[in-house]
Amino acid sequence: ENPSPVVRINRDGLILFANAAAAPLLKFWGSEVGLSVSTEWRDICAGVYTVGKSSEKEIACSDRVFSCLLAPIQGTDYLNLYGRDITAAKQIEAALRDSEEKFAKAFHTSPYALTLTLAADGKLLEVNPAFCNLSGYSPAEALDHTTFDLGLWADPEERRNIVTALAQGQAVINQECRFRSREGRVFVGQISAQTVRIGSENCILSCINDVSAQKEAADALRASEERYRSILNASPDGITIADLEGHILMSSPSAATMFGYSQSDELVGRQIFEFIVPADLEKAQAKIAALLQNGGPVSEELLGLQPDGKSFAIEVNGECIRDAHGRPVHIVLVTRDITARKQAEAALRDSEVQLSNALEMAHAGHWEYDIASDTFTFNDNFYRIFHTTARQVGGY
Repeated sequence: ENPSPVVRINRDGLILFANAAAAPLLKFWGSEVGLSVSTEWRDICAGVYTVGKSSEKEIACSDRVFSCLLAPIQGTDYLNLYGRDITAAKQIEAALRDSEEKFAKAFHTSPYALTLTLAADGKLLEVNPAFCNLSGYSPAEALDHTTFDLGLWADPEERRNIVTALAQGQAVINQECRFRSREGRVFVGQISAQTVRIGSENCILSCINDVSAQKEAADALRASEERYRSILNASPDGITIADLEGHILMSSPSAATMFGYSQSDELVGRQIFEFIVPADLEKAQAKIAALLQNGGPVSEELLGLQPDGKSFAIEVNGECIRDAHGRPVHIVLVTRDITARKQAEAALRDSEVQLSNALEMAHAGHWEYDIASDTFTFNDNFYRIFHTTARQVGGY
């Protein structure tokens, strides 16, 4: 009736009795009632008789494990074996060992600094190599000391706030705190923490990621962007940054004003070719294609286009912005309104034509002297007046 194995074995190792639950043990020994146990177990039973005290052994039978208590019965020549199926317990133990092994491997191989501390006073119970590299303390120097002893917290109040938050059931994830290394370097770390129960103690498992380099890089990037934006805002020329497909990402106030807009944001998302007259589109597209293919820089004079359809002369200089590997990632265009210059050039040409016509009408001789080349240049009337030719006098 007993659901657990019960076997009676005499001094010679002969099995005197076995209940139905003992069938796995009999199979393990390759025996049955009236026959002897295995040689190994005959020696085990003899040892129990000799000592005269109970002994406990484990038997793994196929997929089951039994804990067997061998109890010699005083005044008799036999002992009783009481078995207990501990298969489930063994499976739990194995799973626990496997879990602990995985945790230990994850803990010690993590690239982030991991610590296990007592919640009450911050005493370090376990640290991983990443913590030692970050803090400058070896395990021997850190363990059994509190984080306050080592001065790990640049502001101890931050730890108290974390402990309070955890006690109130709040999550602590990527919270930025300031820490101090053994050498006195203060750095910013993102800490994530949770409470764990070890024995009767409340402990804190913490993960610290040093983000000082990222924060310094972010600060440098913000400063660079601020300088960059200052240049955009101060430049009298229009500065436009576009992606490789020509979509405008950023534009200076001067560019917006030049093309007839009040805000530079009004240009963002638009195509750069929208601001070129149709007659110059092919020329503009060819220049951008050459810029992307050859790397630039490129320069071209075009006619810009404003929302009201008005066109104006512009000079555009283009260059690629490259990544760390030298690959083009953006296009930067610097645009100058050259309307006044074009008007001045046209007025100069008109003036020269008018002067030439006036000299012709007055039949006046005219000459010019180029100081740099020490050269005289005469018009045709000059040669007619003096009845000679450029060939005869070696002139121009």
